[in-house]
This record gives sequence, C-alpha cells and structure tokens, in this order.
Amino acid sequence: MTSKHILLRALAAVSAWSLLFAGIVISSGCGGGGNVPRVSPSPNNVGRATFTVAWPAYEPSRLIPSASNSIRITITKTEGSFLAEKVMERPSGGAGGVTTTAFSNLPVGSVIATASALPTADGSGTIQATASAAVTIVGGQNADLSLTMNSTITRLEVSPLPLSLASGNSATLTVTAKNNAGNIVLIDPAKITFASTNSVVATVDSAGKVVAGSVGSGTLTITETESGHTTTVPIDVMPSFVDQVVTLLNEERAKVGLAPLKIDARLARAAQLHADDMKEYNYFSHTDRNGGQPWDRTQAQGYPRNTYIGENIAGAFKTPAEVMQAWMNSPGHRDNILNANYRSIGVGYNPQYWVQVFGGV
Repeated sequence: MTSKHILLRALAAVSAWSLLFAGIVISSGCGGGGNVPRVSPSPNNVGRATFTVAWPAYEPSRLIPSASNSIRITITKTEGSFLAEKVMERPSGGAGGVTTTAFSNLPVGSVIATASALPTADGSGTIQATASAAVTIVGGQNADLSLTMNSTITRLEVSPLPLSLASGNSATLTVTAKNNAGNIVLIDPAKITFASTNSVVATVDSAGKVVAGSVGSGTLTITETESGHTTTVPIDVMPSFVDQVVTLLNEERAKVGLAPLKIDARLARAAQLHADDMKEYNYFSHTDRNGGQPWDRTQAQGYPRNTYIGENIAGAFKTPAEVMQAWMNSPGHRDNILNANYRSIGVGYNPQYWVQVFGGV
C-alpha cells in the first residue's frame, strides 16, 4: 500500500501537505523552544498539544490526497475512549497556507493522535487517508511525532464493463475508488492514469477515452497514483459495424449462390452522408432534403449513373445483426440484398440510422 507521509516536525522542510506537532508539554515544565506555546501553570495531570498543518497549493503530491479539503485530528485514550476532536480546514483559494489548532487539558501519559484526510471542509465524508500514533505527554518536554497516512482505497472499479467496441468506435471510462467497506472514496481525476498494452488494438487518452483500432484483444491499465492502486480492464475490438454489415450481407448472398459484393468508397460516402443528413435534420426517407434520390447522391460522389442503383435504410437498430435481420425479413429490402445485378456496396451508419447503397459496377 502506498503511503502518504506526514511529517510532524519541521515546517520549513515540508514541500507538500504536512502535519506538524508544534509541541506537547504539560504545565509544570519550562516549555520548549521556538514554536512551542507557553502553557500557563495548571495541575500536573493535564497537558496541551498544538497541531499545525502546512497546506500547499493544489499541485501533484504523494503525501496526502489532493482531493482532501480538511484534516480531522482525534485524540483518544489508549483504551479507545474519546478525549477531543478538531477539524482543520484547507485554506480557501488553493494557494496553500498554514492552519493551527490546539488541544488543552489532555491527560498526562499516553494518548493516541489520529489524523484523517477528508474531502469536505467540515470534516465529513469518507476518509481518504488516515494514520494513528501514540503520543506520550511528559512534563517539561516537547514531543515530536511522525505519521504515515495510508490511503483507505482498497480497489478501483471501472465502467463500462465488459469493454467491447467495434473498430473505430470509442467509449469513455469512469473510475470509482472504494474502501474496504465498499464506500466510495473521493479522488482527484488528475491523479488517474490510463495506459494501453496494445495501441494498435486500442488507444486511451488521459481523460479515459478509449478508441478502438484494429480487430483484436488488449488490456488497459488504470492507476490511481496517490494510493498506488492499479486495475486492468480487457478490451475486445470487433470489426466495425460497417464491416459487419457487409460480412452478414455477403453471407446471405452466398446462401443463394450469389457472388459477394465489394465495398466501393464512392457508395460508402453516399451512404454515410445520407445517414448523417437524416440524423441531423430528423427525417427518414430515400428522398433527401434537396429532393435527391439514391442515384443522384451516388453520382455526386463520382459513381456512374447509367447502372443499377439501390438503397436500403433503417433506424432504431443497435447492432449489425439486428438491422440485417430486419432487412432480410422485409421483401423489398431482401430483394436488394439478393439482387444478382449488384456488384458493389457502401454502408453508412450512425447511432440513429443505417444505410446500404448498392451499385452495378
């Protein structure tokens, strides 16, 4: 488990978040030097502890979670009974600063000091890091204490899972940190890193956006850098929806002894432009907004006009298998798919519409 070190000693030496015991003395002593407050005489069975927190600006730090906005200091007896508690809020503005709090009338002997980093300014929420250490209050002496704050994160959960994308498609990962009890631990998104073991199959950027590349399998590695916790996510990249539609179409043609259709870039452009135009302008028709027909759109992309041209369109289907099944169940669409006069195919797709354009060349 990666630790968040909090040095309770020399404020001047601290370069990131730190927690410093300015001193622990009882009243009968002569006090410490320098930054140890003088304590007025009082019974010898009580003492005082002063805590100072140095808060740096919001910047990369391995010492304490950057998403923390307060530190809660709890003092208990060694057997666990509560003595005192205070919350030290991060200074506003994120530019750093120093806050100090003092505990008076602590009993002589051993007590337990617990520091907990929390996401809210009022000390509420799920603890992000914590540590405890024993402090012995001895008359007339200062007490220095070092704490190592351990992250409470025990696992990272990633969604969506399972991660399976068609080539060219993308998805954005969401990472949630949880503690041993299953509670969500607030983390700074800037402290999460993403990496792909095979950038040919899939790439992932610093925001967790995954883009599927070539067909195959790979692994994504996600790390929460402050706690050091890492998890891996398998990714499977399938052929693009366009490729899948063409494959399914040619399988249907093969069943009746017809030659496969080859993909033609001109027909593909005409199909994609029509699919996107229908989506953008919210209509569903073989006739486009300008009154153009399929052969007008293919000719505009440089495909010969004096040949066979056909078009299938569909909407609201989620997968290539679903839309192909619907087309095959419709006599008119099926006739296009199984037309022996066609030699080439172009497919357009967006999350709303599917378009097949057939050509005789």
